[in-house]
Amino acid sequence: MFIFANMFPEDTSRGITKKVFAQIQALDHIGHEVRYYTGYTEEGAAVFDRKGNIVYFREFPAKSKIINRVLRNKTLKNMAFEFLKGTDERFTEMYFRYVFFDYSTMKLYKEAKNHTKTVILEMHSYPNYNKGQYVLYPVFVIDRIYRKANLKYIDKIVTISSFDNIFGKETIRIDNGVDLDHIRRQTKTVHEGIRIISVSYEWLAHGYDRLVRGLYNYYTNSHECINVELWFVGTIMDSTKKLIKELNMEGKIKYLGIKKGNELDEIYDQVDIGAGCLGMHRCNTKDSSGLKTKEYIAKGIPFFYAGEPLFDKNSFPYAMQVESTDAPIDIKAVLDFYYKLKSDDTIPEKMRKWAEKYTWDEEMKKIFKR
Repeated sequence: MFIFANMFPEDTSRGITKKVFAQIQALDHIGHEVRYYTGYTEEGAAVFDRKGNIVYFREFPAKSKIINRVLRNKTLKNMAFEFLKGTDERFTEMYFRYVFFDYSTMKLYKEAKNHTKTVILEMHSYPNYNKGQYVLYPVFVIDRIYRKANLKYIDKIVTISSFDNIFGKETIRIDNGVDLDHIRRQTKTVHEGIRIISVSYEWLAHGYDRLVRGLYNYYTNSHECINVELWFVGTIMDSTKKLIKELNMEGKIKYLGIKKGNELDEIYDQVDIGAGCLGMHRCNTKDSSGLKTKEYIAKGIPFFYAGEPLFDKNSFPYAMQVESTDAPIDIKAVLDFYYKLKSDDTIPEKMRKWAEKYTWDEEMKKIFKR
């Protein structure tokens, strides 16, 4: 199999990198061996073999990192096209992560059909037109113009959303899986107060503003306050940093930066509650199955999220659903949810057991059942 992915193989702190490598491992497990995958390096875009060796490379067109950030997507697509054009290899299937349709993707998918009978497109977060992203409107227009020409070469669409039919193509719904081999269960440390964690490269869907305003309201309106802290791991948007400063919440919010491996595990050991995505409604969807929530389950950390119900709360009481609005999060309600569970020392074990139902092996099998 050949996988086209716009990931960063050298940066395993990124959710997209964790996900694609977990999918590759799962595909191997279920008998669909991946021979090549694509991704970015510091200098350009590349095709990698299974050992991580670069077998084809195209350098970014500029010396400026800012310019290359804008052009890297096009560089990746053109690089993948050149690689396929220059090889006679055949693949049982080819798997593409969706990037906006344009002339370059049309050429790429068309060339892919010369190397396989089955082109699979993962539209991971369909629909892809997000509110307020005015700078991307020209991209959305081009995507719409080239949609029909691109879809001519697509055989199946895989989606992590609630849509059963996308663009009239055979549509297969999967969920974000969990990689139990690389996520260890929480070993909780004793500490005062309550710590809420979110691990992400923040964007619109995470809704950090709801968390920050919720914590501000909690301290402003509560007479008997338990010490509550927000721990942000990864990156946060400038607008979030500005909001934290405006509300004078620096003393209650920790920004720990990008962490991975043992360092991230040690941070997870020091927290009590996880925050899932709280702003998916801003992206024209209420789907709530994020990688973070699966990681919380594997870790054994109760969490809250906004969107459609993930589980039946009677059989899985370790997740709290909040409203999909822009309203500040009710921190007191989150604490009430947590304290109902706190006395059960077996929660991490129970949640870990539940995670076994959602491995990437089981999710990727769904694609090939038809």
